[in-house]
Amino acid sequence: MTLFIGPVGDSGGPAIKNSITVRELQKNARVEVLNTLNRTRVHAASVVVRALASADKQVIVAVSSGGRRILFPILRIKGLFTRGFSYSIICIGGTIPEEAASRPLYRKVLEGASVVAVETSGVCQGLRDLGMDNVVVMPNMVENAGNVNTLRRFEERPTRFVYLSSIRNGKGIKTMLEAFRKLTRNEAILDIYGPIRPDFDLSLFEDIDANSAPIRYLGAVPHSEVSNTMRNYHCLLFPSEFKTEGFPGILAEAMSIGLPIIASNVAHNSELIEHGRNGFLFETGNAESMVKTMLCLMEDPLKMGDISRNNRIDSKKYRSDYVVGEYANNLRKKGWVI
Repeated sequence: MTLFIGPVGDSGGPAIKNSITVRELQKNARVEVLNTLNRTRVHAASVVVRALASADKQVIVAVSSGGRRILFPILRIKGLFTRGFSYSIICIGGTIPEEAASRPLYRKVLEGASVVAVETSGVCQGLRDLGMDNVVVMPNMVENAGNVNTLRRFEERPTRFVYLSSIRNGKGIKTMLEAFRKLTRNEAILDIYGPIRPDFDLSLFEDIDANSAPIRYLGAVPHSEVSNTMRNYHCLLFPSEFKTEGFPGILAEAMSIGLPIIASNVAHNSELIEHGRNGFLFETGNAESMVKTMLCLMEDPLKMGDISRNNRIDSKKYRSDYVVGEYANNLRKKGWVI
């Protein structure tokens, strides 16, 4: 049996990705989950105890930077003192090369893994530059990607933009609102979805509610309804300013239904979005750059249609059965039974 350690649930990018990964793995193998979604100190302590006491000889750890601080020392101990113990690491986010370069313990843990899976080619190359040859790319993914027929009339007005992600500082909300307000008022609407995090500057939403078109805040959306919600729009906005972004799951979701994407060029977005082919990029944090990009799409419905078709084609490589199947195959090559 394989023990899977990480956040698993229906909200939050890492938890959703892990949920999909576990479901795919369980189609062919026995996989038990040690869920780290609960972040209280008591639960964190129980995870440490259970991880140390576990007799499982195959362990997958799928966590972001906070989880790595807790679990990497455990992997190091078990790797040194448990005979026949094998582990794999699924790295969430885009900071692992920097972490490995600055922390000798992290580097040793990564080097000792059967397989290290990262979200983008850029992150993969960063670890390979440190001399690691056990690194593979495991992008974010979508269940049933490319199986939904969604027809849009991109010449319709108003153009319907959607933001669907966490509402927090660093996600580029201020830049997005500033850019949108520069558009002609009657030509576009912007609907915002997502849970509001404690760090968010609520003053940005002072004149926004569910009834104040052209900008509305419509609350959080369950993961099961994300694709259905986005089908009602012409374009996804992803203005994140986080330099730690890996492969945001919402981009894979949008591609799977052929939704054009306008995203900041932060972190690894330029690896995921080929400017002018399957979306558009703008300068991170630059409202003028963003509004020009939005106008470019609005004024060219034929281009939007081309981008929509290209996204549908590209999305097939983000199918969960394919992505997790490749990951499992890499583990089998290292002797895992999974």
